[in-house]
Amino acid sequence: MEGTKEEVANAIISGMKKTGWKSVKSTEKNGVTFLFGQSGLWNRFGAYAVHVGLLTIFTGGFLTSWFGNTGQMPLTPGSSTNLVFETAVDLDKTTDVTKSLPFTVTCTDIQQKLIKKDGSLSAMNTIDWMTRFTITDEYGTHEAMVQMNRPFDFRGYRFFQASFTPVGRARNITVRAKPADGSQPTDVTIARDGVTSLPDGTQIKFKEFRGNFSIGNEDPNEDTSEYPNPAAVLQVSQPGAPAPQVAYAFGPQMASIPVASKPVAGHTYQLIDFEKVADQHILSVQRDPGATVVYVGFILLCATLVAVFFFSHQRVWAAIETTGDREHNVVLGGNTNRSLNAFDEKFKRFYGELAIQQQQ
Repeated sequence: MEGTKEEVANAIISGMKKTGWKSVKSTEKNGVTFLFGQSGLWNRFGAYAVHVGLLTIFTGGFLTSWFGNTGQMPLTPGSSTNLVFETAVDLDKTTDVTKSLPFTVTCTDIQQKLIKKDGSLSAMNTIDWMTRFTITDEYGTHEAMVQMNRPFDFRGYRFFQASFTPVGRARNITVRAKPADGSQPTDVTIARDGVTSLPDGTQIKFKEFRGNFSIGNEDPNEDTSEYPNPAAVLQVSQPGAPAPQVAYAFGPQMASIPVASKPVAGHTYQLIDFEKVADQHILSVQRDPGATVVYVGFILLCATLVAVFFFSHQRVWAAIETTGDREHNVVLGGNTNRSLNAFDEKFKRFYGELAIQQQQ
């Protein structure tokens, strides 16, 4: 290159900065001027940042392993509990463990959306399970709802839909009350554990529902999710009557039996329709103190991997040695820790522009 040593050095420095190697240093030794430019020095330390991300993830897993817990919570509308149950499996035995929560959960409603209304409560016929409940702690009462794909988070605890009890119940029923005197019947819809009134003042309470009705006590282990013989047990109160009476509202399978046509409190009752729902929803309650730490580790790991593999540490050198009056021999060199082809094109562009400047 021609020119004074300062002009040549300034041209090379300008070319380095223009190409992207912003940090340029100049030194001189034995009459030779050395220029050094680089970019992406931080990339050399990317491996350490990747390991920090991995260690963060391991730390979160450690916190969950030692301080987290998981349990099952069965919920029936109207029930309250602060207990969860977990099965601990050791090498030689299985133990049921009960754990208490720092708050109380009260179930207010459970609902099951079915694909076919006349089908069973099986998972194959279910679109969604919904559990509504309240959480009471020292700060007050909080409304909550859990769906199949929508967990609920509260104070580090997460509530999931886990399973249900395959005992057929009804979320609400529609009953046709026929007066014994043959006058116009009345259709009423009653929610679970709800009460409604007929035009004559008679009150009907939805006391119980069975998916397979039989006289006597219900078998708690029977799977009635197919509803082979549905019926509702009602509690009927007439104005001025001393005590309520028990009545039954049967479905079409038992509509013709004598007890179905026997008036109770001046009416006979027929089960017209009902919304199917299981007896209990079982929620999985999980406390995961390391979850946030793990998520931070994931983000850090992804960011550092992108930084490490999509960027590189590039270094270039120029040695300027005077060979005559206004003539200098320039030796260029470069190195990168990755993306060699891209760096090669960049380096060619750099010294190509220097050559053009010399020709001009």
